[in-house]
Amino acid sequence: MSFKEWKAYWKSLDWSRKWFAYFLLLRPLVDTLYFVKEYSSFLSPVYIVGVLTPLLALASFQSYKFRKAPHNGLDNLMSIWGFILLINALYLLTWAYSLNNLGDQIKYLTPPVIFIYLRRFIRHRHDLRFLMTTFLISCLVPFGMLAFELLVHPLTPEYVSEGRGGGSRLRGNFADSVSYGIYFIGAFITMSYFFLEKVYSKVKSGGAPTLKLFLIFVVCVAGVISLRHVSTWAVFLICIAWLLYYNSQNIRGLAVVIVIGLVVLPIFAQPIYNEFIAPLLQKEINVIEGNSDIQFGLNGRISRWQRYFEVWSEMSPVAQFLGVSFSNFKEAPIMVGGGMHSDYVRILFLSGIIGVSVYVLFIFALIFGWQKLRKPERFLFFSTFSALVLYSVSTLPMIYLPFINYVFPIFCFSLLPAKVAYAEPVTTKKPASGASAAPLPYPAVRPT
Repeated sequence: MSFKEWKAYWKSLDWSRKWFAYFLLLRPLVDTLYFVKEYSSFLSPVYIVGVLTPLLALASFQSYKFRKAPHNGLDNLMSIWGFILLINALYLLTWAYSLNNLGDQIKYLTPPVIFIYLRRFIRHRHDLRFLMTTFLISCLVPFGMLAFELLVHPLTPEYVSEGRGGGSRLRGNFADSVSYGIYFIGAFITMSYFFLEKVYSKVKSGGAPTLKLFLIFVVCVAGVISLRHVSTWAVFLICIAWLLYYNSQNIRGLAVVIVIGLVVLPIFAQPIYNEFIAPLLQKEINVIEGNSDIQFGLNGRISRWQRYFEVWSEMSPVAQFLGVSFSNFKEAPIMVGGGMHSDYVRILFLSGIIGVSVYVLFIFALIFGWQKLRKPERFLFFSTFSALVLYSVSTLPMIYLPFINYVFPIFCFSLLPAKVAYAEPVTTKKPASGASAAPLPYPAVRPT
């Protein structure tokens, strides 16, 4: 989507959609102010946006322009998971109330609310392209921050243990390196999608944005190297693999993949692995080779999981099946929070065996919709799906709002019927006397 089309689309939005676009655009700036919460929760931009997001999403349903999307069975799964989260939040707040805990519960409830909201927002491919373009524009903030850190001075470097190779990792002015990495991964996926969209376009109006993709790739490589984060490396590499796979399904793209396979990888892959990736994996390598106990795996996360699973095993069946909030154990608020360092574990504790089963079923049931997608959107879906699945092993993507705001629109698009998702847009307005017809920035199926 060109910048001119993006502006025209922006102007066509009513308030029920425009607020989300504003939040998506300004989110990197908001996240750089995370430290304000140490002085006042009420004045923290991160907390304010975090609370306003689900409230505005719910308020948007009152707009007569915010119509229902075509129903899909997966909507029911997300609603069930959201209901389980809600009853856990209410129950936990009755016996462990605090302002911070209230904020945490709102954060845990936000993913299903945002998903239901975006199911109405995303009505056509143009809606998806608009949000992706908005996200890409927002990435100018972390890109500029990375340039400053590499060329001038790191802002808030974070020390890496000797077991991870030592040294420091960059995290910009964000709360952690994952918040930084989300933008590098998202920018690479977005630009790759726009590249593939041109490659597979039947209307050859200009070439594929190869130079733009290359520049984004270089920036993202520099960013991922600087983060020194294993999960982000895994996600980045799998996204590159998806791009090479879908680009190889045309003659020119196949030639590029062959060149990369025969020239680039033999020269650069081994040095990059030895210098930047292998040191981060040293603890896992020691565990696999039997030189360290399994509890030191995943940077010590396994020992934490073992400790809290012992607590979980002492809870009642109700707490195990519906969520640890029903246990009244003092460890419950910790077990549902970020300290678990795995979304699979956290969601198990947060919503119980039933809740995590519903969530996992929802995530993997999304795969069944890929066949109706065109190749560029297939790349988009599988890249973000892989990112969610891989990140969830040792990080918490479902509590990073920028990640949700980027990935969920793609999932919502994949649930649309093909005849709706790819409906032909209105091509002309009624021209003025002597003027040529002009294309509209939105499809005929999307009323304004």
